[in-house]
Order: sequence, then C-alpha cells, then structure tokens
Amino acid sequence: MKLGLVLSILAPASLALAQPAGKPAPLCVPSSANTFRVAAVGADVITCFIEDDKPERCIAVSSKRGPRKVRPPAASAPAPAAKVRGKGGKLSACMGKTCVKLGKNLTAAIAGVDTKNGEGGGSFDRDAVPHPTTNLEVVVIQGKPWSVRDDKALVLTPPREYAKRSDVPPGSTGVDVAGDLLIANWADCAGPCAMAAVIDASGATKGDWFPAGKPLALDAKRVAIIPDDSDAILTVLDPVTAKQLGTLQLADGVLLGLQAARVDAKTIAAVWHEEAWKVVWISVPPTGAPSITTTKEIATCP
Repeated sequence: MKLGLVLSILAPASLALAQPAGKPAPLCVPSSANTFRVAAVGADVITCFIEDDKPERCIAVSSKRGPRKVRPPAASAPAPAAKVRGKGGKLSACMGKTCVKLGKNLTAAIAGVDTKNGEGGGSFDRDAVPHPTTNLEVVVIQGKPWSVRDDKALVLTPPREYAKRSDVPPGSTGVDVAGDLLIANWADCAGPCAMAAVIDASGATKGDWFPAGKPLALDAKRVAIIPDDSDAILTVLDPVTAKQLGTLQLADGVLLGLQAARVDAKTIAAVWHEEAWKVVWISVPPTGAPSITTTKEIATCP
C-alpha cells in the first residue's frame, strides 16, 4: 500500500493565527484550536488547522521561504486499499476485483463489532472498520489480526527484546496494516513506551523490533515508521524482508502533535511542537541513515 499521504493525529495544543493590534504580526500558531494536518505540495510544507467553528486555515513554509498564508490544499487521494464487502449475506475481502470469501468465524467477529461505538471483535481503541491486507491473507479487526485462510485469530508473541527492557509482561496494543505489511505493537508501561515488529500472515515476528509509530510508504521497497514512542526514533524498513535500512532520532522524548508527509521517494516532511512548531525536511537515501537537511519554525502565539 502506498501511503504517500498525510498522517493525521490530534494535536495536544490548539492552533490559530494571531492578529494583535498595530502592524501585522508574524504568522503564528496559538492554542485555540484542536486539530491539524500537514501536506507536502511542491516545495512547500503546509500546516493546516481549525480553530473552533472557523474555516480551516493554512501556513506554508519551504526551505527557502518563511511562513505565509496559503489556501487549504486538496486532500490527498487515498492509496488503493483492500476492503471487506458484503453480497447476499456473505462477506469477502477484496482488492479491486479480486475477492476471497471469509469464513464463518471471521464473519461472526466482524458482525460482532459495534460500528457506532467501536466495541466488539477487538480492542485497542481502534476504528470498527475491518482492514484486510492487500494480499487478502489477513483481516485486522480493531487491531486484532485474523487469518483469512485458517478462519481464526492469530496468536502473537512479543519480541524477545522485551526481556532485556523490563520485567513487566508486555501487552499488545494492536496491529496496523500498510498494504501487505503487518506491524504488531507492544507496550510494557502506560506509555508512550511502545515497541513494534513486522509479523507475517501466521503471526510470526519478522526481523528486529523498532520503536512504535505509524507507517508511511516512500516507495515499493521502503516504509518509514513515524515515531509515537518516547524514543522519537524514525525507522526505515524494507516491507518485504522487514530489514531495517536506517534510523534517525528526531529529538529527545515524545514529539507533541507529530505529523509527517511524503515529499518524494527520498524526502519526508515532519512537523511537531516544541516552544514553536518545528518543520523539518528529512532526507531518506536508498541506503544508509536518514538525516535532517533543513529546519524551519512557525511561531507559537502567546
């Protein structure tokens, strides 16, 4: 699944444009709104935000230009994804025109999910929509993976490295789907202290663990894991072999409100909040470690 799209996360702080009296103030992001999104459009990284019931507003920065107002960009087209479809009371996992019928146990698990309240067949505060892998081998229901072939839930084993980190037994925090890629997440504290690992269609772990986060596809051979763990380490993976191709520590500690967008196959833009909103361009070469090439800031309003 190509995820050249914006990852959307609730920001802990709110956002707006300050307009103090006198001469125009520099564009800034204060604390009176509650959501935002980030998009990469040409040379610009655009941060858009909503304040109360006001229309969405956006600030763009580039490596050569400072903050400026821009119109909200069009939403990115969703990447092709597999879906569960129903016909004649029967459910199938489908990718395009290719479909595989689901067994009675998996069908019952999907039917047991309360689509309004998100309760039932799984947990982990996930949405109630079933997510098949694009190869139609696994369906994830609220973070819980099911084998399509075997018609049963997968039994997952946490990475061995947990024994070296903590005496506390780790708990699963759900499985994410990114195309054919399955990423199992684990935690041994109240968070954020999660680790993750790629798993195969049987639930077996592939490769080494890495700090948990959200997958962002760069191309068919590389996926970046945008961190939401306290280590703040970005990891680049080969989605087929699960080999780790490179890592980059973005900062110390959790990155508040972190958003990321694919600029191109070799570049990621990321935005997070410190004293100001930091905008960084990350170079991701085909081999070797990623690196931050440019940093800009959008001020936080008083």
